[in-house]
Amino acid sequence: MNILIATPLWPPELGGPANYAKNLAREFRKTGHSVEVVSFVKKISRTYSEDSKFVSFVSLKFPTGLRHFLLFGKLLSKLHRADILLALDQFSVGLPAAVACLLLRKPLILRVEGDFLWESFVARTRKDITLPEFYKKTPPLILKEHFIKKVTDWVLRRADYLVFSSEWRRTMVLKSFNISLGKTVIIQNVWPSVSNQLPVIPRSPQVTGNPAEG
Repeated sequence: MNILIATPLWPPELGGPANYAKNLAREFRKTGHSVEVVSFVKKISRTYSEDSKFVSFVSLKFPTGLRHFLLFGKLLSKLHRADILLALDQFSVGLPAAVACLLLRKPLILRVEGDFLWESFVARTRKDITLPEFYKKTPPLILKEHFIKKVTDWVLRRADYLVFSSEWRRTMVLKSFNISLGKTVIIQNVWPSVSNQLPVIPRSPQVTGNPAEG
């Protein structure tokens, strides 16, 4: 398959979507799929790894709206030769991805992680409210946050499949938005084996007898 991935971040930028996108693209390529990636980036550098050769970047230095339009243009230029588009968030790249797929009639798979609406509310109000509490009883929102919620709702409904990493997150989204359970799937995050992470410590030679007698 020809797979196009839209991600808000790419290494060496920090953040979960960056490593997730890189590892996912690498594994797809290992199994014989063709992969291209479009990502936002703070600063375009020539020191990116070998994995970045198939990545197109849009600078975050552009103002909001313009950078989303530029990312939409890059997606549109690559989507015509892709079989599917995989978007790794439901707003910053999710909206341009959903519009591009709508225009070219391509399937959209959306990974639902993070929450721009909740993050925006917490950043504005400085209230200590968890994500489940926020959606259990959504507090009063300002116009910008209502817009984010409307866009998120449209993108979620527009996607052909929604990927969640946990059941509790899927349940929360299904209760908060008009989403069909039939187009959702849970794919848990993969964690490296602990045995592969711990250093091997050589064992000291075993001492026989009483050391005090030596």
